[in-house]
Amino acid sequence: MRLLDDLPCPPPPRPAPGSALRRTPWPGELPVLSELARCATSGEGRQRFRVAALRTLRRGLPFAFGFVAAPPGPRVEVAALGATPPLVRLLTRHARSTWAELLSLRARATEAILQLAGPAAETPLLRLLRLDRPVSSLCIGWLGDDAAAVVLGREEPPGFRSTELELLRLALPVLTLADAHASDLADTLGARLSRREQEIFEYLQRGYSNRQIALVLGTSPLTVRNQLGRLFRKVGVASRAELVGLAMARTRAPSSLSPAGSAGETPPGSRRGSGGTPG
Repeated sequence: MRLLDDLPCPPPPRPAPGSALRRTPWPGELPVLSELARCATSGEGRQRFRVAALRTLRRGLPFAFGFVAAPPGPRVEVAALGATPPLVRLLTRHARSTWAELLSLRARATEAILQLAGPAAETPLLRLLRLDRPVSSLCIGWLGDDAAAVVLGREEPPGFRSTELELLRLALPVLTLADAHASDLADTLGARLSRREQEIFEYLQRGYSNRQIALVLGTSPLTVRNQLGRLFRKVGVASRAELVGLAMARTRAPSSLSPAGSAGETPPGSRRGSGGTPG
C-alpha cells in the first residue's frame, strides 16, 4: 500500500497575478507540513527542533541560509542552517537589534509573510547579513503571537516565488504549534542537564525519595543525594520543591518514563519523599 506522501506529485500551479493566496495545501506540500509536525516530537528541545524545521522547509522552499530569530533572553542561541560561523556570531551579537527590526518589519507583512528583494528593500538586517555573504532576497515569516520569526535568504536572483511564499504561509501555524511544544528541560530550567540528572529530575517529579530513586537507578542513596546537590547548584534552587516548581512551566508532553509500571502506581518502597533538602 502506498501512502499519499509517497506518491509523486506535480509542482503546484502558478497562481495568476493578483489572485488570492490559496487556503489549502497542494499535495506536493503535504510531506513538508507533516514532517514539520513530526520534528517537534523528538523531545530534543526547541533549539534542535528549529534547526530540523529549517532543514525540512528547505526541501520545498530552497534557500542558501536560514535562521530563526526570537526575543533575546539571558542565553542567546541562534538556530541556523547554511550559516557560516561568522554569520552566527554576527546574529548572536546583534540579536536584540535584529529582533527589534523584525518587529518593525512585521507591519509590512501580508498574512505574516514578507519578502525583501531589490535595491528598494535595503534594511539594516540586509546590510548586516551582507557583511558575511551576498544576499539578493530575504523571506520572513512570523510565528503566531510574534513568538519568533523564520528568516530565509538567497544569494542570487530570482527572489522567492509566490508558490514558495505560500508554502511558508501554510507552514507557519504548524511551526507555531510545534515550536510551543518543543521545549526541553534546558529551556525551562535554564541549564543543560546530563542524562543522569534528567532521569533523577523525572523521578523527582513523580515524588520518589532518594532511596526510591537509588533503587530504580541501581545506585546508592548517597550518590543520588550528591547528584541532587549538583543539580540544585546548576539550576540555582535550594530545595526539591523549588526544582519541581520550575517544571510546572514545561510545555512538552508528560514524560513517558514509567519505572514502576504506569504513572499512577506506587514507586518502589513504602514512603514518598518530601520536599526540602537533597536527601
